[in-house]
Amino acid sequence: MATYIGRDISKLKAKGGKWKYMSEADMLSIAAKFSPYRSLFMWYMWRICDVDISVMQKD
Repeated sequence: MATYIGRDISKLKAKGGKWKYMSEADMLSIAAKFSPYRSLFMWYMWRICDVDISVMQKD
């Protein structure tokens, strides 16, 4: 979800995946937009963590 809102997750991955990167209230407010498809949304978020999005950015 941090990737979805544009946060840098490279520090997160370097620390071994600290799970409290965002507050629970922040995550719930973002996920509320996707109700009743929150599980599907989170599946996509897990998948996007493995994608190199730097190739999509303009120079």
